[in-house]
Amino acid sequence: AGHAAVQAHATACLRAGIETVIVSIGALADATLLAAVEQAAAAGGARIVLPAGAIGGVDILSALRPSGIDSVTYSGRKPPMAWSGTPAEDLVDLAALTEETVFFSGNARDAATQYPKNANVAATLALAGLGFEGTQVRLIADPAVTRNIHEYTVQAGAASYTIRIEGNPSPDNPKTSVTTVYSVAREVLNRTRKVAI
Repeated sequence: AGHAAVQAHATACLRAGIETVIVSIGALADATLLAAVEQAAAAGGARIVLPAGAIGGVDILSALRPSGIDSVTYSGRKPPMAWSGTPAEDLVDLAALTEETVFFSGNARDAATQYPKNANVAATLALAGLGFEGTQVRLIADPAVTRNIHEYTVQAGAASYTIRIEGNPSPDNPKTSVTTVYSVAREVLNRTRKVAI
């Protein structure tokens, strides 16, 4: 399910009191949709659950908000063909690349809106930290890599850190990392575990 599924079904589920796990977090870059799901959750007494997906350390980022976050910068690096079917094709010749190429540099809202199947991590970091406008994003096509590489750096009052995760791409969809599947499974399994981490 992608952004369209979030738009079509999330508010109804939340209004009905159903806790809703949203995996296509980039859909929430639409400020109107984000407000609608938040209102629906409040009306239904339900929770919106956003799994970490392909990235780690989201718990720390969210926890650091009260200490003051100065910056969050994210780089998404993938093999060129993982960017097929996106606006990157209009910016660079993906098949002809011989070196890494930054084809997007901007904020998380623009990244999630322009690259809905590739930039859910940017949206996750934005919602956990500085928001969509405050989170800086670079998207990179790199012929030297075979994995989806997510790296971000946080500067905050209580801590600073950098996380880099090299995830194997899904065989069925190279735009997404296999780790996302495990992250969603963990969210579901945690509903029945006595100790949930």
